[in-house]
Amino acid sequence: MKSRYLAVTIVMLSCALMVALSSCDLINKDEEKFNIDENNCLTKINLDKTGPNVIIPEKVVDKVINNIYISDAYFSKIESLDVSKVSELEKFKLDIPYEVKESKLKTLDFSRNEKLKDISIDNAIALDKIVFNKKCESITLRDTSVENMNLKSLKNLSLFDMYPESWTHVMN
Repeated sequence: MKSRYLAVTIVMLSCALMVALSSCDLINKDEEKFNIDENNCLTKINLDKTGPNVIIPEKVVDKVINNIYISDAYFSKIESLDVSKVSELEKFKLDIPYEVKESKLKTLDFSRNEKLKDISIDNAIALDKIVFNKKCESITLRDTSVENMNLKSLKNLSLFDMYPESWTHVMN
């Protein structure tokens, strides 16, 4: 009799615990972390939910990410950005305003993004390493710390612009 009472109690406590946990907001869903516009472009990342080490998924809800355009001082807090799961990525633009004196992002790896053709990075001062995919056609880098790049394997590259930090400030 006692074992039956104990088993019923365990099952009831387990059910109550599952209900309590499922009603909590312990699990962040992708749609709470990322904002995708009507053109399948990722435009916002909620760093409070993702943390500074961001892993971007291939799709959010039912929208496959084609472009990434993040432009705000808020994104200077990103320490790492993993875009390797975004297989349909065609364009990537990171634009941190000049008022921000520090950014934390040090490396970007686009080697797994086979469809990526256009990369533009502006004012990511801490960025010192970028790995490109072989199909990149256009690369623009402004105010980064990137010095050594291997562009030999980029057969389709038609536009490459690089403006070191000192040049941009002289031009302004």
